[in-house]
Amino acid sequence: MNQLIIIINRHLILSFKMLENILKQCPDELWFNTDESESIWKRFLHVLESIDYWFDDFDDYKFINFFGNLSAEMEIKNSSCLSKNEISKYLKVIKLKSDDYFKHLNPLMLTDKSIKHPKVTYLDIILSQIRHIQVNIGYCNEKFNHKGIQSIEWIGYNEEN
Repeated sequence: MNQLIIIINRHLILSFKMLENILKQCPDELWFNTDESESIWKRFLHVLESIDYWFDDFDDYKFINFFGNLSAEMEIKNSSCLSKNEISKYLKVIKLKSDDYFKHLNPLMLTDKSIKHPKVTYLDIILSQIRHIQVNIGYCNEKFNHKGIQSIEWIGYNEEN
């Protein structure tokens, strides 16, 4: 893998680690809220489905909701919620999908238009997913802080959390 691809992937991997830390630290009282848009589980599903949808150029994969009847759209209320274990399994699937996605990339492709999403480049897709993860981590940290729970730590380049 070329150095530029490694650097971009590093940022995604660090974002995934921060998501895992939220998952580990999230109390049940924040995992589910009767106002579903306030629920941490819904934020996770929303973020993971987004990556699942956008990282699809290099195979014949057709995006289908991983959890069938549950919607990741923030404005749609579901009849049930996902457990931490279910979200954790989905996160593992998405990390594997992400690894595969990056294996197909080379630096010259980054500014090429996506085959399946021709309005954007591969780099646009990757950076928008990193930003999407980070904004939702910020949301979760705000919920933690509001309840007096220490927010998860930022993970930099050579830090391990």
